[in-house]
Amino acid sequence: MATASANTTNANAKGNMTIALTKPDTFDGLESGAVGTMLWKGRPDEIASGLRPRLLAAINCELVLRYDAVKPTSGRSTDGSSSQGGFQLYHGTTVITNEGEFVDALVTIALKAAEAEIARQAALDPIPENDPRIQGYTPGSDIPLDRVEDFIRENSFIESIKRQYADGDARLPWDPLSGNMAIDVYTAMEGQEYERRDPPVMTANADDARCTALVKTMLTDFGADNAFSTVATNGDSANHGFNIVADSDEFRRFAANPNLAASEITGPGKEFAARKLSVEKAAALYQKAISNALATFSSILGYYGFLAQNHVPDKEMTPEELQAHIKDQTDEILKAQREGYIKREAGDFVAKYKLDNHGAEPPADKLDAEQARAEATFRGIIDEKSAIVLRDEIPTPAIVLGDTNWGDPDSQVMFIAAVDPVTGEMRLMKEDKVTRKRSEADSYAKAKWTKIVKK
Repeated sequence: MATASANTTNANAKGNMTIALTKPDTFDGLESGAVGTMLWKGRPDEIASGLRPRLLAAINCELVLRYDAVKPTSGRSTDGSSSQGGFQLYHGTTVITNEGEFVDALVTIALKAAEAEIARQAALDPIPENDPRIQGYTPGSDIPLDRVEDFIRENSFIESIKRQYADGDARLPWDPLSGNMAIDVYTAMEGQEYERRDPPVMTANADDARCTALVKTMLTDFGADNAFSTVATNGDSANHGFNIVADSDEFRRFAANPNLAASEITGPGKEFAARKLSVEKAAALYQKAISNALATFSSILGYYGFLAQNHVPDKEMTPEELQAHIKDQTDEILKAQREGYIKREAGDFVAKYKLDNHGAEPPADKLDAEQARAEATFRGIIDEKSAIVLRDEIPTPAIVLGDTNWGDPDSQVMFIAAVDPVTGEMRLMKEDKVTRKRSEADSYAKAKWTKIVKK
């Protein structure tokens, strides 16, 4: 099944690339701006000759997608983390992983094709100079080859190719999809065609309104037939296929009366989030959360963990107040680590940008945006480390929505809608049925959810 899906993914990626590179206008600027009609279209006394058909055939043959069994998943997965593997673009034995390498490959292919076409035309008997068919044409043998390379390396050329990938789900040639695609698997498994049906439009956030709308859609639309329905999600770090537990008694009870979610889940959760934790409870959660957050940096855990003890809560706090106190301490303790992470990420960004843009430095606004992203990522990782403790130690009501298909003989991970103990708002989470440990699922909450149905 995985092989069939991977082959479908490969065919889609190859097809998208072939269309983008062989459309009539992709390389046709070479004729008017670089090599001229004679070299591009061939001599007027020939049919289907010239550099154009030779170049397009060479691109189709020399740029190939090869399977890489350990390539991380980027497509719609049917079984989560076990779906690694996918196709990667190659030119000969050289793997192409970025825009710069893609342009280099096109230059090499085009120069080789141009040299061959120039040599072919030079070996033919010359056309009389007074032949009206060649008036204004420059013989191919008189064309400097550097014009070909200059044309392809122009930013406008590669941007014209990238624009053809701007709409839809197609990935750029150097970053093809990988992993199994849910629809393809079900089509192969059932022998029938499937299609995706989108739910009502929902806000693209992970907030309370989004999750409330998502729960309602799951209960009243996706699970309306009380069957073990399949759903696909598409989004950043959220490409997956899984099943709704619409046949469970709990799901049916909420589906029969969607208002129960507000009275049994959201309402009590908001009340709980507003309660003060005892001094002893707040202190115990603080110590556990600090240790979990600092565990990422084991070399500083002992010393800074000791310093953090000077700030153990000595008064009652709500979960939100406690989380803010924990955040203040981790921000201060991990300042050097945070700045180091931002510097490394920015350095990697600059190096990649220069590689993809022929040595040019990135614009200041793009570098600022990358540094802001890196800081947000670092803070998000640390904040989540402490938030895990609060979610585990302050359980709140939840509805089980779907079986993620992730797990092993000792665990089974479910998608749940639960109240965040800190904010009191509805939030999509993942929960291990065995350990009852919860983790955030914000990327899935933001993703596009679609029910897969038979045509």
